[in-house]
Amino acid sequence: MNCIMRRVIYFALTVFIGSCGGNPEIKQIEQENLIKTIPIVSKPDSILTKISDIASDIEYIHLQPSGNFQVQWIDKIVQHNDKLYINSISNILCFDDKGHFLYELYGNKKEKNENVVAIYDFDINARDSSLHVLYGIKILRFKITGSGFEYLNTLKLGKLSPSKLDFVPRCDKILLSSTRVEGFERTLHMLINLSGETLSYKRNYFARFNPSKNGIWDEIIHYQFDNKIYFRERFNDTIFSIDPATNYFTAELILSSKISSTNSENINAPEYYKILPKCNQYF
Repeated sequence: MNCIMRRVIYFALTVFIGSCGGNPEIKQIEQENLIKTIPIVSKPDSILTKISDIASDIEYIHLQPSGNFQVQWIDKIVQHNDKLYINSISNILCFDDKGHFLYELYGNKKEKNENVVAIYDFDINARDSSLHVLYGIKILRFKITGSGFEYLNTLKLGKLSPSKLDFVPRCDKILLSSTRVEGFERTLHMLINLSGETLSYKRNYFARFNPSKNGIWDEIIHYQFDNKIYFRERFNDTIFSIDPATNYFTAELILSSKISSTNSENINAPEYYKILPKCNQYF
């Protein structure tokens, strides 16, 4: 009896495994769930020396300063409609598509009126053309008019002090990211709505690592491609995106090296410092 039962179980397993192996839909699902990995320590297939090698119809715009200041620092550029908006850390400058200066937020026309609080980041909500400025522990919202910025309201962030702000494309959701400072932050990335309510957050799984004690400055990178927003931490080799429908944080790409930059035990290793500059060259 036991022999017969073993044969029946073996036959059932054989049929099940055979049917799974021959099902193209299951194979396709497995392939789609794989995260693409790029070995950054291997030799490159080619080296790009000119922008024209990867882009065409390049237009160079010379920014023409006003009589009161010159553009000395550019932290971020956002193009909206036919204008360019530039964060110069202390001000947000607006130029037309030819590079002519139009107006600014927090003007420096007089030294006593200079803005003393750094503008960490900003973005424009394409749905209503409103400017959102990350200003200390607050988000200031302005209406973009034909001649300047009209203040609308302030969103207080409480104890949260992010350094990056970007809208998720095609929806009223904001990605806020903070740099790792003390090492035990619960999260470094949070998704909120326009009312400041938390929609989701990505847990900090390496909370024991304190970069300041290791003499290393942390950094967060946001970028957009094909109507999706992506982000990467300096000490994490994985690039994540946000699903605007589910608010989930999804791993998209791994920059693989022989030494994992997410392992706090390897941060002080001499080999890690050889890898770190190469990681930063990508983004």
